[in-house]
Amino acid sequence: MNTETKTEIATPAAGELTLASMRAARNAAAEGDAAEGASILIWGEPRTGKTLLAGTIAKLPHIKKVYWFDFERGLDTLIYATKPDGSPYFSEEELGKIVPFSISDTPDSPRAAETILKAFTSPTPLTICQEHGTVACKVCPPEAPKQQFHLRGMGHTDAVVIDSGSQLADSVLNMEKKLYTYKNLMKYYFDFTADMRNIMSCIQAAKTHVIMVTHTTEVYYENDNGEQKRLGTFPLVGSGNFSSNVGKYFGYIIYKHIELNKFKQGSNPMYKPKILTGTRTGVSIEAIEGATLVDLLMPAPKSIQPKETSQPVITSAPKPVSTSPLRPMTPMIRS
Repeated sequence: MNTETKTEIATPAAGELTLASMRAARNAAAEGDAAEGASILIWGEPRTGKTLLAGTIAKLPHIKKVYWFDFERGLDTLIYATKPDGSPYFSEEELGKIVPFSISDTPDSPRAAETILKAFTSPTPLTICQEHGTVACKVCPPEAPKQQFHLRGMGHTDAVVIDSGSQLADSVLNMEKKLYTYKNLMKYYFDFTADMRNIMSCIQAAKTHVIMVTHTTEVYYENDNGEQKRLGTFPLVGSGNFSSNVGKYFGYIIYKHIELNKFKQGSNPMYKPKILTGTRTGVSIEAIEGATLVDLLMPAPKSIQPKETSQPVITSAPKPVSTSPLRPMTPMIRS
């Protein structure tokens, strides 16, 4: 007698959390204004439109506030940006969403590092003055403009912008330098790495949109023969080792550049060889003419995808090395 064994497919119970229910919830959210927060890294050479692209987060209809930590006076780009017809690129309503923190960061006064570390890791709300970007500023008078900031308490209607990640990394290095002498060089580097990982972990875990703008660096590694080989071009966020691995903290990585006298941008993992790009949602920003963060975070139901190519994808990286014998793991700025 033949007996057939039937395999029963288990169906999730009502209210049970599964990947299927999570996908359904996110698809439903994407159709409205409840899209969850995203971590976005925008990087490239100077004057390629990185700050302008970051500013388009204010064009999302559900965004109410954009807390902008400005270390390089990049906000002028948003104020004076215009469309081809000469009209303002950002409306008064969109600019009104942006809350600026203008932070003057120098080697002797690494305010960027001090403010970001306090603001991002604090379990309770903090007050930050907008003129100096200092937590609990003792210089500003009581009537000076201030803002409450609490990263852990923010949701999908808020956004945070760090401009730029390279200046933030320099600031963290300068902050640690003040604590250690040259004899403690390795300890200061390890403390720098710990501080940067702390900040990046806060970005990764945030429930709100967090955007980091940064520049480029060439990273090299040493092969078995002791020869230095180019690993690739990476976002500049501190040392070569940290920069080559910073992508793991972001859900979207967009590369901005100029090619044949035209502004270009890409997010597909196969966009360019040895260039770090990628998204976790499969949206290819290079396939959309004049794409902004609105297209990335609220895509059309069927986004246009580029044809598959044979370009390599950066997966794991050999350990990069520095060219300086005195500072074995300090940043390698070759942009």
